[in-house]
Amino acid sequence: MYCMDTLIIELTAGLVDNFATPNSRTKVETEVINNSGWLTVEDLSGVPRSVHRFTVHNAADVGCPPLDAEQSSYIIAMGCSLISSRVLFSPLQPQRFTPNLRLGELPSKVEVAETPTGKNILITETIRVTGSISILISTKVILDASKLSDVIERLLKLRPFDLANRSLAELNVLDALKRYRDALHAAEPLACYKALFSALEKSVNRSGEEKEGAAFDSAASAATGLSATVIKEIREFNNRVKHAIRKEKKEKDFETLRRGESNLARIAINLKVATDNALLAQI
Repeated sequence: MYCMDTLIIELTAGLVDNFATPNSRTKVETEVINNSGWLTVEDLSGVPRSVHRFTVHNAADVGCPPLDAEQSSYIIAMGCSLISSRVLFSPLQPQRFTPNLRLGELPSKVEVAETPTGKNILITETIRVTGSISILISTKVILDASKLSDVIERLLKLRPFDLANRSLAELNVLDALKRYRDALHAAEPLACYKALFSALEKSVNRSGEEKEGAAFDSAASAATGLSATVIKEIREFNNRVKHAIRKEKKEKDFETLRRGESNLARIAINLKVATDNALLAQI
């Protein structure tokens, strides 16, 4: 008698261009299309990121077994993230302790003035107040169940958790997927950026030939479909995040860093698209 196991996992949805914080929450509405019935997705409440319950009605569809439930959950998270240009699905719900400022009481100020009719007493009390602003950023993501199923099948064929008897190119692609999972765990934007760039770099350099500078831009452009100019901006900002400002190029490096920080949302989306395209081409 055949027994069909059901896998149920919950993932948060983070926007790569606008990371959730206690004062800037994200809410993602999901819509599943082209679904043959193998997958159900429910949108749940969550803070600071929205939570989504994925039910795979036949766990074998996501490799469980032989994979365990946690490994299969990463297959789903990576698959959903790879087909969503702006969203990273993650088992992580980032939490941050919010500082609380307790205002002390200011003493009352008493003024006594002599007037023709007698003394005039004026008492002044200062009331101190604090406030905060909470922002909710909402978006909608379309999950193509047919496309997701194809990506999951390709990930399973690659055997991402098995490093035995691998070629150099395969090891580099598997390491790129590992860095991609690191991006899913990131709780702040620069950590996510560095992990995504590492995944892109390892995928582009999978043959073992270390391409740098313009050579990397050209190879990454061919692998991702983005222009070499866009790749150059992504790479140069990563260099400034990763490395110290150089003495001989202080002004240029500082300007690159500040310009990248000012345009991080746009550059981060370009990086995610590039990384997704590079990885999808290799699995």
